[in-house]
Amino acid sequence: MAGGTNRGQSTLDYAVGVSIFLVTVAGVVTFVPGMLDPFDSTQEDVGRADRLAESLAADLLVADPTEPYRLDGDCAREFFDAEGDGAGGLDCRFGTDASDLGAALHAEGSGVRVTVEGPDGVVDADFDGDGTDDGSLAAGPTPPSSGNVAVAQRAVSYDGETYRLLVSVW
Repeated sequence: MAGGTNRGQSTLDYAVGVSIFLVTVAGVVTFVPGMLDPFDSTQEDVGRADRLAESLAADLLVADPTEPYRLDGDCAREFFDAEGDGAGGLDCRFGTDASDLGAALHAEGSGVRVTVEGPDGVVDADFDGDGTDDGSLAAGPTPPSSGNVAVAQRAVSYDGETYRLLVSVW
């Protein structure tokens, strides 16, 4: 073709290329911050929550250390009973109950909440043995709605049912 200009790109090709580029940039800007959110909490809080959840589910609240994640019902109720007297004469593996959660878990200086939850929320328990639920398996203040809260969970067996033990640290 003599005398003509040979352009390898038309206006339509250019518009399609720029549109694909802008959609890609918008996707990266939209989704990358959300992918980084799990790493926004300090690693120290994430590690502490995981350590506390493992300690409770595999050691402190079990009757037999060879059967981790199977909570001893009496000891678990005694641990979460804020009006109880520690181990209450039971052969439990903790020295201090959840009325002083920081001391019980050696997590002084941190905000900590521990709950045992099922499909309907926090599990209710009969603390005084009269056959009626008079408390729940929850201890510690409610985590803040803003700020970094690290949460660790373990599947546990409590009174023959499967629940989730959640530990929140902030």
